Amino acid sequence: MTGAWRPNVLLLSDDLQRNAGLSLINPGPADQFTPAAPGQVFSIGSEVTNIPTAAVYANKTNYVNYMSVKSWDTPGRWTTNYSAISQYNPTTDKWVLQKQTVRPAGYFRSSTAYEAGDQNFQQMAYVLQPESKVAQGDARYVYAFGTPAGRTGSAYLSRVAEGSVTDLKQYEYWDGDTWVRDQAKAAPVIGDSTKSTGPLGALVDLANDPNFLGGRMAGFLGAKNGGNVSEMSIQYNEYLDKYVVLYGNGSNNVILRTADTPEGPWSDPVTIATSVQYPGLYAPMIHPLSGTGMLTDGTDPDVSNLYWNMSLWGNYNVVLMQTDLSPLKVTTT
Repeated sequence: MTGAWRPNVLLLSDDLQRNAGLSLINPGPADQFTPAAPGQVFSIGSEVTNIPTAAVYANKTNYVNYMSVKSWDTPGRWTTNYSAISQYNPTTDKWVLQKQTVRPAGYFRSSTAYEAGDQNFQQMAYVLQPESKVAQGDARYVYAFGTPAGRTGSAYLSRVAEGSVTDLKQYEYWDGDTWVRDQAKAAPVIGDSTKSTGPLGALVDLANDPNFLGGRMAGFLGAKNGGNVSEMSIQYNEYLDKYVVLYGNGSNNVILRTADTPEGPWSDPVTIATSVQYPGLYAPMIHPLSGTGMLTDGTDPDVSNLYWNMSLWGNYNVVLMQTDLSPLKVTTT
């Protein structure tokens, strides 16, 4: 609110005690860490900001996926130019755009050519497969969930070996039954909508059908809507021995679901915060050490609580939330 506007900053914390909030390291003025890349925006296009939507540490490397926002539209809807991966270079202490990872949201959005299915991976959620789930001799995967721009789409699933995060040619996509290479055939895993809304809904659905011109017409008409999965975050929770996902739904409530595998099936939704309680809530982001035992309540390891950040639109700030997972714990006798 001071006018010193930076589209994104990176804050650090080494605080492992969750009994008194989350303290941050004071680094002095924080710089914008994923800089704008004007050369990636279409020649006559525009960009209002770029926003990180997911991060993962894999193969001893830090990656951040961000979206380039073309315009803010009606509430809960915005248009993106593209999404892309930025990789941290510890030698230069800089984050570097990996140009080969640019995914345009449609035709004439980026200097990179659009490919069918790109529109479904504009906002991401990453989770690294736990070593305990990797069979001997198999690759360890980074699972990358994607949603279209805004808050009305469904969540789609991809995976890639942890050493190939920046090589889009190595990604596989879940089509509902098996893993395929064609991202246009990715099927929703959360929030499936059979019919898009709006006057062009039927045309949008046809354009996104991979059996109609390979799904390439979606580059003109945009992604399917109606799934209402927004700004999702995912982790493998050691306490539950399950994957846990948080996201906002069509009623602007925060939803929690669990699954044994990223492909699902995902459990019935559990509402853990509502817009009645917290008007203007959005973007629930899981603290990655939840359920690991590395966090404490001041004295003892804290394993049964899920900690997560929640943004609030009213005062444009972020709060730390706590959710007790013990009612979801399955025990065998």
